[in-house]
Amino acid sequence: MPIVSVIVTTYNRARVLGLCLEALARQTVRDFEVVITDDGSSDDTIGIVDSYSDRFPELKYVWQQDRGFRLCAARNNGIAISRGEAMVFIDCDILLGPSAIAAYTKLYKENPDRAIGGYYRYLPPMLIAVNDVRNHWGRIYSGMLPRLNHPHWNPAAFELKDAREAHGQFFLFEDEEKLWPQPFSLLGGNLMIPLHILDEVGWWDEGFVEHGGEDAEMSLRIAERYPFSYSITAGGCHIAHPRQVVTQDGYRVMDKIKAKHPQWFVEGEPIWTTDQWQNFRGRVNV
Repeated sequence: MPIVSVIVTTYNRARVLGLCLEALARQTVRDFEVVITDDGSSDDTIGIVDSYSDRFPELKYVWQQDRGFRLCAARNNGIAISRGEAMVFIDCDILLGPSAIAAYTKLYKENPDRAIGGYYRYLPPMLIAVNDVRNHWGRIYSGMLPRLNHPHWNPAAFELKDAREAHGQFFLFEDEEKLWPQPFSLLGGNLMIPLHILDEVGWWDEGFVEHGGEDAEMSLRIAERYPFSYSITAGGCHIAHPRQVVTQDGYRVMDKIKAKHPQWFVEGEPIWTTDQWQNFRGRVNV
């Protein structure tokens, strides 16, 4: 049985899915399964999946009907047919670094009761092709590492060229020995959660049916019972793209989260920072 199951969510992005799978095929370890979970694609996604069937000893595919943006349901479909002990969730536009699955595997073996938030940053504007990933991915990714390995918690060191890069980066550091159950901070595009934790806290909340909020809500459920930390070694790159889905209004998302987790709010405001969390941790069970 594989230790790690990589659950890749996709929707009508066959070309990008090919890049994602090629990056997975370049991993330094091979003992993992890949599960493609499709939110109702009508393009050639299945053709791309078939073209990689001989590259992965364990490749699975599950499709659900297109009834709007149902990322959480798609992820749950992937969990249901996976066999691994730890679930690595990535979006199809994430290209994992060559050592990412090895890092996740090592972290899980060392910390089986911890969720790990993986790193990703946006690729510089470029048209990247499958042959680039097949022949040069290690060099391309290594060339970005000087910008990945920033000092811990030092905002002045971040080279934020795109406002989207700012989201989440203040929570990311390469120090898996420190436990920071940072509220609201897990990013679902690259994330490992042991299956036993998912079974205890619950799988993805399918009430989140538009873009955004489901990973923040998951981080609260985990933080109430388990620590989690963040890893740059389990990193990757995000292929930037225009948003093609309806995005939930931030206030609507926060209202939904507040209704489920009122203990994470003080006077109606979310507990965002580590200091607030440390001062308030008596309200939860970590």
